[in-house]
Amino acid sequence: ALAPLSPVCAFSDLALLPDGDVVATDAVGARLVRIDVSTGTIAQLNQGGGAFSADGTDIAEATLEIPSAIATDVFGRIFFSDCGTHPLVRMMDVDGLLHTVAGSGALGTALVRMRVDATSIPLYCVPAGALEVDRRGHAYFAVEGGNRAVFEVDTAGQLVMLGGYDACATAAC
Repeated sequence: ALAPLSPVCAFSDLALLPDGDVVATDAVGARLVRIDVSTGTIAQLNQGGGAFSADGTDIAEATLEIPSAIATDVFGRIFFSDCGTHPLVRMMDVDGLLHTVAGSGALGTALVRMRVDATSIPLYCVPAGALEVDRRGHAYFAVEGGNRAVFEVDTAGQLVMLGGYDACATAAC
């Protein structure tokens, strides 16, 4: 069951689910919400702010720091960034369980020119509007800070940098 909702403080980003409902991030309230478009009902998906929740945690029991970007895929999975002390890109599967898609939990960005384990690299925040998922389930995101890179994570969890600040050193970016 979805948790009752106290007032939403500040929507940061939103995405459409395959069933037509909307999911959104509330950075100030440290939560993900689902909006039933047929009734206008807003339900909180997680417990709000707190410490890092481990992979495999049910979203209803999970705490987040500063959720920002959000996207969904054709399977109904919800991808989102958490821009707190330990920036990560996370995914809620169709069973409501959390999984880390990218980020080691350390702050920073590495220049990655070959495919590596997406959970082995440090990240900066993935801001609202900077996360997308294609129909194959590949996640694409841009990070603030550092080299302001754009990354792809495939369904095997391999990450590669598609472009970044270093590529702009001699071009007008």
